[in-house]
Amino acid sequence: MQHISLKENLMAAPRSLGLALLMLLCLGNARAAAPQPYAADIDYLLPELALTSHDLHEIIAGFPSYAFDEDYLLEIDARSGADDQDEEYFELHFYALRRDNSGLFEDTVPPVGLEKAVLDALRHNPQRIVHVRYHGRDYVVKRMDSKTRSRLKQVMVRWLCGMCFPGHACSGSLPPQDGHFEANRVRALGKAGMRVARVALELDQAVVYTHCGINLRKHLAGCSGDEQHRLLHAAVRDLAGFHHAGHWHGGAQFRNLLLNDGQFYRIDFEEDLEHAISLPLAQIYDICQFLSDAVRYGNEACSASELSHQLLKQYQSVYWSDTHQHLLAGVSRLLHPLEAAASLLQRLNFKDFNRALVLVSVLRRHAGGVAA
Repeated sequence: MQHISLKENLMAAPRSLGLALLMLLCLGNARAAAPQPYAADIDYLLPELALTSHDLHEIIAGFPSYAFDEDYLLEIDARSGADDQDEEYFELHFYALRRDNSGLFEDTVPPVGLEKAVLDALRHNPQRIVHVRYHGRDYVVKRMDSKTRSRLKQVMVRWLCGMCFPGHACSGSLPPQDGHFEANRVRALGKAGMRVARVALELDQAVVYTHCGINLRKHLAGCSGDEQHRLLHAAVRDLAGFHHAGHWHGGAQFRNLLLNDGQFYRIDFEEDLEHAISLPLAQIYDICQFLSDAVRYGNEACSASELSHQLLKQYQSVYWSDTHQHLLAGVSRLLHPLEAAASLLQRLNFKDFNRALVLVSVLRRHAGGVAA
């Protein structure tokens, strides 16, 4: 941050501005790269300073020792005010944003004051997930949560999968898991080019993520039947592509799939399945989670069963293997007793059970091979 009096000529001090920018980029671990021309992405006028992108070029040109990488965007936040002596000033805040493989920009350093805003929000809101808006950007703050039950769940999942799916349960001791597991996994997925939220700030008691859109369930609620099915087909192709890249979600329900400007983004990576089961089995788990939500959107033109069948075929057209087929058949056998109890339980009119029956019938239809 630099204070500049209104009485001073901004352009008379390009060296101090450039130095402030250079220091910020160094703190943000801007990656070293072959020097490339800096193409300014800021073409608008900052009215408080009358600073244009051309002026910005001149400031940067004063420091030829550093060349901006084309994957970085410079953002300037200018604020005016008055000090205790009523002397007017401007505060210039420089942000270096890095373009990732999905086209988003990520803060290389947290925006000035974000931590204070987050801590204030946490003090006034006891909920585990808190939404914070700061300097025109939306953030999602997620409090740390004990993972004791999750570790027990890992042991149970590993034991059950070892019994039902020999060769697909991981061996060895389970590593300790703390509240930062999800943040580390999100970072890894982001570096791999996957569309996920970004870690804007990590604190002892919470992790701050960038807000990336509205979840698919809310989008579907405002769509017609045809538009719903179009979105579902796009979403299942996105899941297949995510799996084909060698990943698994662990929370593939619609509430964890966000839609923003026609692109899907994934959130909620708290499940630690990689230390309990194999990758293909974790992916089958994702598919079942996705389809169990999809059966809600059947209609007269396309029943829930037929819709789920089409979605599974769509997935298989993008990514499938003999291992997945074998595991799908195993899951179908495990769930078969539900169909045997259907006549009794359907009389109770349990909606969740009826949806589960649809899923079981679809899995059985595909268990012997890719259904026609």
